[in-house]
Amino acid sequence: MTDYRAVVRHVRYWRGAIHKWSTVYPLTGVLSSGDYAACMGALYDMEQACLFAGNGTTAGGIYEIALYASASGGVPVYSNVYFPEAVPASWIPYAQTAWTTTGVPCVDAAEVALQVEWAAGLSSSGKPVFFRKWYHAVAQRAVTPGASDISSSDQTSLTAGFVAGFAAIDGYGVQLGNSVRLAGTTPTVGLFYGNHQMPRGRRKPLGSLTHGSVLPPGLFIVPGSDGSLDAA
Repeated sequence: MTDYRAVVRHVRYWRGAIHKWSTVYPLTGVLSSGDYAACMGALYDMEQACLFAGNGTTAGGIYEIALYASASGGVPVYSNVYFPEAVPASWIPYAQTAWTTTGVPCVDAAEVALQVEWAAGLSSSGKPVFFRKWYHAVAQRAVTPGASDISSSDQTSLTAGFVAGFAAIDGYGVQLGNSVRLAGTTPTVGLFYGNHQMPRGRRKPLGSLTHGSVLPPGLFIVPGSDGSLDAA
């Protein structure tokens, strides 16, 4: 069994400027090198279906996917570039086929995100553990106070989209999870959007660390990624 890290890199407008963000998926299993492209193609199709395009290029798109044959990264064993991220005219919009809502814009505020989580058993202290992801391209809906941000039909359709996507990925020999724990096959798609901070600024350079400093967790993870485990 091998632990992989799949990184889906996105670009979109945020506060008037081009901005990048990523989703990171821990995968585990046995993946043939001959299946790298098809497996990552299934991941691309899943995100294309489950992310919302809206009425223009503001929502952006997926400009690259990279697969690493190690949970810690290193050199990718496979990568594919879909368009030059610095050229908005070339951006390929999301297909949004897993959404039943259409004809509305994408939410402009990039921190607003669809929250999706997969149950992954219990921690050593007995608390539920989840693989949790945030998707920064969602539909703007006019709702009455107290109503959910997405409709129940969208929740059902999006859930089916994620289930179908990971079923296709599983067909190539890898599952969402790692050597310690696996994710359940059916996720929970939140009816209310979360507010997940987008990366900004520069991290503290390594040369400025003093003797005895401890590197912060996730320093070498792709900025904006969310591939870690969360305990409820």
